[in-house]
Amino acid sequence: MIVLVIFSIPTISSIDQVKASNLFRNVFQNLQFYYSKRSIVLSFVLLSILILLFTIGSEQPSYSLGYFAAFFVCLIVFFLLSKLIIFFLKKFKSSSIISLKVSIKNITQTKSITPITVMSLGLGVTLLLTLALVGTNFQREIAKSIPDIAPDYFFVGIQKGEREKFEQGILNMDPNASIEIVPMVSSGIVKINGVDPNTYIKPDNDSYWVIGSERRSSWVENVPEDNPILQGEWWDLANPEQLQISLDAKVAKDLNIQLGDIFTLNVYGREIDGKVINFREVDYRDLSINFAMLFNPQFAKNIPHEYLATAKFNSNKFDETEMLEIMPSLSMIKIADYLSKVTAVLNKVFIAVTLISAVTIVIGLIVISSAIMVQGKVKEYQNLIFKILGFSKKQIVFSSLIEFIIIFKSVILIAIFFAVIGSKFIMENIFELVWMFDFKVLIYLGFSIGFVTLILILLTNLKYLNPKVYPLIRNQ
Repeated sequence: MIVLVIFSIPTISSIDQVKASNLFRNVFQNLQFYYSKRSIVLSFVLLSILILLFTIGSEQPSYSLGYFAAFFVCLIVFFLLSKLIIFFLKKFKSSSIISLKVSIKNITQTKSITPITVMSLGLGVTLLLTLALVGTNFQREIAKSIPDIAPDYFFVGIQKGEREKFEQGILNMDPNASIEIVPMVSSGIVKINGVDPNTYIKPDNDSYWVIGSERRSSWVENVPEDNPILQGEWWDLANPEQLQISLDAKVAKDLNIQLGDIFTLNVYGREIDGKVINFREVDYRDLSINFAMLFNPQFAKNIPHEYLATAKFNSNKFDETEMLEIMPSLSMIKIADYLSKVTAVLNKVFIAVTLISAVTIVIGLIVISSAIMVQGKVKEYQNLIFKILGFSKKQIVFSSLIEFIIIFKSVILIAIFFAVIGSKFIMENIFELVWMFDFKVLIYLGFSIGFVTLILILLTNLKYLNPKVYPLIRNQ
């Protein structure tokens, strides 16, 4: 309703330009959109209300505001691009090709639909290319990268005296299996520097999950290969009686933790103070064993614990039933089942996103087609003059083709630029996944959109190729 009112304001305001005498004489009159100061203020207020409705109703208001900001930036850029095209084409005078001259005149004339075409097509193409790049990167990251490096199974509930029994059971089925076994203990953060973190860390914090409930922690002798130290030093062997903590660097940043801060942990009902001595870069995406907190083994090995394990098999010889017979208390999680479900959901999301963006393109094409139809009377008169001068249909169609190529080449370059920047920002900053440039997607979509748009424009113009001479001359 708000959008309808916003677009109605300049249309209604322009009605005063129609002269009653022209209506009685059946004279065609071109109108210009009219904006008074009052209508500009009213449009701005309604637009602000529209943006607030979307922003307040969103779970991430900052993302919604960022989207609208990007939308208006793109809109302004494509509008300026249309003016730039018109400016340079007006300077272009050296061509002797009639069809080229006609197409340039169509683009640069006062009441040209070039700005509408560039903005509508530019916004639609930008959105479609951006979502396509985001979708293909999602598919690649989830469907290919993670299954290749993720383990096949997680094993939970391995008791302290069952480690060798578990390991031997796995190797008996597949001698080439890759096994990782780590100790694990439950621990909850009660205080940070003597203060309950729940009193000042809000649930909307990205790392609230670390303090929200008890977490599993582990310990290792050496720095893990996939967890490099970003700040601080590894275990201080001179103080084996002190609990030392290695913390995920992102968690430290989100919770504003500094080196030397003291965590009070609840370990099996006993409160233990530990000192944060280093920050690690932890990547959870490969689904291997990772912990937000690691302890120094000199202190932690005396804490009652169990083991967590992963296994990646090189054959299909692993038998879950046989493994449960060896260790009845063992819990097994098959990662492939979850990955297949996640991949299926993401594929559906990718299809839905593509369809949504395609709808945006269709809306843009309808706007372009409508603008051409509004100019229909002008096109009829123009083609009538061409017909009188001896122009062939081929020359008129060729001029439309040149007109489209000039506009689309400029639009597609800017759209690709925005799509690359937008998709890269979304993947790396919002989803924190790896972004890769997909040239094939841009080529396929670019040519497809261009072809469909060209066909629509040509079809819309075909009805004006054979104007009836006498009715137009008589102004009937």
